Amino acid sequence: MKPSAIITFVVASLFIFGGVEALADGKSSKSSKSSKSSKSSKSSKSSKSSKSSKSSKSSKTSSKDNDDDDVVDPPVYTVPQVLNDVISNGAGTMDLLEFVNAETLQTYISESSSVFLGADIVEATDGIETNTSAGVAIKDAVLEIVTSDGAFSFSDILTNTSANLASSTGTAAYNTLFGTATRSEILTQETSDFSDLDDVLQFENVSFTGDLISASVNLNFVDTTGTGVNEQFFNFSGDYEQFAVITESQANAIDQKSYTAPEGVSFSASSPPGSPEPWWALVLLVPAIQLYKSRAVKK
Repeated sequence: MKPSAIITFVVASLFIFGGVEALADGKSSKSSKSSKSSKSSKSSKSSKSSKSSKSSKSSKTSSKDNDDDDVVDPPVYTVPQVLNDVISNGAGTMDLLEFVNAETLQTYISESSSVFLGADIVEATDGIETNTSAGVAIKDAVLEIVTSDGAFSFSDILTNTSANLASSTGTAAYNTLFGTATRSEILTQETSDFSDLDDVLQFENVSFTGDLISASVNLNFVDTTGTGVNEQFFNFSGDYEQFAVITESQANAIDQKSYTAPEGVSFSASSPPGSPEPWWALVLLVPAIQLYKSRAVKK
């Protein structure tokens, strides 16, 4: 073989083997780079997963915080409040704590040793009772209170009027309530003025110990007998009577109302039987005594 041919063969061999090695190195480099890229991609995905986990944890914490924010303390209802329980067919029991908190009601009672109930009188108007004048008579009214110290009962009541009525037990004087025989606007939520109620039933001398647990009023009206005008007027009929726990000032405002009874109805505008006469009755009694003495002297 000629020297030039040998040289050509060697050069060609180096070129061929060098190219293959270069190709191998390039492939190895690409494989390495691809591996790194894949690893980097996984690492990035893992990083995202970790971030997602933190986000989820943060979301749960935020949700828990929102739940804590949604917790609302129970409302503290104050007096006055309309009672949902009614006196139907002449009898019923009214829960005083249905819309008033125990602590609130206990404070309210302790301020005056009284419970003031504003009455809405709704009676049938097919007899001598009219839309502008109606009445009912109270047979008995009992305030039942239960505290952490025991049970207490109160039946000393006051109303603005009383009347002599015949019933199954005979004729006696009863506390009475006057009204307009139409539903009060306070009950139909057309006004927030509790002085729109008809009359007031007051429990006095209410005193007890311990923390208030329950409070209710058992109320019964007189089932009148006979055909007398009083018996026709003060009987219970037609619809139901509803009450509201009111403040003393609201009770005083309602007490200023006056109603005209139908002809023939007799009642006393003084304090009910068995209760002390109000101060204004004593004031009116003084000039009456003086007038009597003056006439006696002239005779």
